[in-house]
Amino acid sequence: MLVLRLEGEFDLAAVPAFQAATEGLTGSSVVLDLRPLSFIDSSGLAALVRLHLRLEGAGGHLECVVPPEGAVRRAFELAMLDDTLTICGELPD
Repeated sequence: MLVLRLEGEFDLAAVPAFQAATEGLTGSSVVLDLRPLSFIDSSGLAALVRLHLRLEGAGGHLECVVPPEGAVRRAFELAMLDDTLTICGELPD
């Protein structure tokens, strides 16, 4: 299992770096620790969904660690991504 941590803001400006950093991940189990994020926009959420689809298509799995409250959790709720992505509040063991 690979754990990646995103910090600061995950928006349109940050998506290309995220895609470059994760493009080689296929068939892996990846945990994204999003607790340090202060903001995520629709382009950041879309990048997470694309990674999820790529990993799942290759037999991998994506899990997102999102704080139970705050702007990032609210963005996930508004986008209704809890039906698409595996979301938890703490890092798995």
